[in-house]
Amino acid sequence: MMKYMDREMMEKEAVQLNEHILLCKECRETFFVYDSMILDIENVNQVAAPENFEKAVLAKIAHLPAKEHIYSREDKLRAVVASVFVFFLSLGTALVVYQEQIVTYLVQNQSTADYIMAFSPVAVAVENHTKNLLSFTEMAVAQVERVISAGAWIIGLSIVAVCTIQFSIAKRRNR
Repeated sequence: MMKYMDREMMEKEAVQLNEHILLCKECRETFFVYDSMILDIENVNQVAAPENFEKAVLAKIAHLPAKEHIYSREDKLRAVVASVFVFFLSLGTALVVYQEQIVTYLVQNQSTADYIMAFSPVAVAVENHTKNLLSFTEMAVAQVERVISAGAWIIGLSIVAVCTIQFSIAKRRNR
């Protein structure tokens, strides 16, 4: 049908369409609705733009003052602080989540195994701190789950998005 409406239909296709429309009531109704819409659109009086309309619009645009986005040092500092915060939060989360895999890799690697084993007393202390951190993280996750269930996750996501956008804008301005 669309090829017919666009006047791109071959004669053989037109015959097939006509045969089908004669037999299929649903397609016949659809065809006549589309056909009447096309006729209505073709019969609409087209209004021509005034003479030199395009030149006048372009001239007005050319005379508009250039809009500069000037960011203060305070705005740039906020963007940098927010970006650094997000970076360290992400890094810390990744280290906590992948702690076992990282330590296992470092112990199994020949170039780092001796160095890591020399710090095994430190590793015990780190493990204790990690357990404390994990329990704190579990409490934080539970709190975050409560907040998310309340729908406040949209606000947090929006804050992260705004901080990221501000940082990228500040970065572009400094180039």
